[in-house]
Amino acid sequence: MGYVIDASVQQPVDIYNPGTVANPVNTWVTVTEPVWVYRPQDPGTALVPVRILTGAMAGQVWWVPRNRLRADGNRYIGSPNQLTILAGAMSLEQFTAKDGILRPVPFQNPAEMCSERAELMALRLEYSGYLVNKIMLIDRSVLRPYTIYGNDPPDLSDRASVRWWYHIAPLVYLGNDSNPYVFDPSLLDGAGTARQWVAKMTTANVTVMTYEAMVQRLRQNPRWPASPNDNPWLVVAPPRTAGPPDLEDLEDVPATDEEMIAVCLKQATDSVPVRRAAAVLNVLLDHWRRAVYADGSKRDVPDPYPDYQKDLGGARDEFARLMPWTRDRLLADYPNLLVDVWGTFTGSGVEADIHDLFGRIGIDLRTVLQNWNTSSVLDAA
Repeated sequence: MGYVIDASVQQPVDIYNPGTVANPVNTWVTVTEPVWVYRPQDPGTALVPVRILTGAMAGQVWWVPRNRLRADGNRYIGSPNQLTILAGAMSLEQFTAKDGILRPVPFQNPAEMCSERAELMALRLEYSGYLVNKIMLIDRSVLRPYTIYGNDPPDLSDRASVRWWYHIAPLVYLGNDSNPYVFDPSLLDGAGTARQWVAKMTTANVTVMTYEAMVQRLRQNPRWPASPNDNPWLVVAPPRTAGPPDLEDLEDVPATDEEMIAVCLKQATDSVPVRRAAAVLNVLLDHWRRAVYADGSKRDVPDPYPDYQKDLGGARDEFARLMPWTRDRLLADYPNLLVDVWGTFTGSGVEADIHDLFGRIGIDLRTVLQNWNTSSVLDAA
């Protein structure tokens, strides 16, 4: 089960919490029984930061003397509660960018760098003593998740959904190796079964196989599945696997370059404002349409539904975070969404608000048709 604070009544351990910026109160607590912890990384200091997994302080981060941590040799997660806490820890993981700044892993931008996100989580989990594999979903006809970041409404359109031909995440095990769970904060609010993970991306039935079985299939027929004619492939892969192999070199297992993880995650971090801007536009569009579908007269009023000002304010906040290059990415990556916005709000009672919103980042909404390119989609995770 990873690492344990090696404490007992006879040999208590003092652990330390420095508090927060808002409440910088140093706290020392004495532990008098074994406490299981997640040890994500080692700063090389006498005290090591850990996330508590059991007991009254479960979920909290404390610093523990290096010499009072021991690995218990059990590589499975010990209980459902520990699984939940570990999943939460993954959603809070950070990386150190090349500029030396510690940044959150950009789970809010699921469109980019899934291999690097999966590898960082896998490395941290392995370092803390857990058995880890990877899981891949492959479908060339495009997987379209409606993520927990963006509130993409699947019942109207997929205009702001992420589009992948494959996706990958770490796989851990609860109790034994026949009880796997997926950690993927870009798609799941907590740990999820493989079935729950797949359901975020497709409703098709899947064909489950090992990485070796996938390679054998590709040797016989070098083509990827493309539903609805084929079932998507759900592949359990070794922990260092970065993605599907090259069809021309099936013996070479793609691996993530550890030195490039920070570079790639920084690139994805820089694009988070684009994703968030697309999400708030999508929500605004969805809520306005629902109001107008229910009452056609709402189309011509400046305040068409109760939360309109709240939604508009949220859109203004997100647009204020856009830099010139991210503004250009919004135009390039979400042409269908912007054309939909242009066509929906033109001539409506909120047209002035929408033009003002785009004017804040230097876009004349009347020119979006000039940038419309329906082939501009994000093709990989």
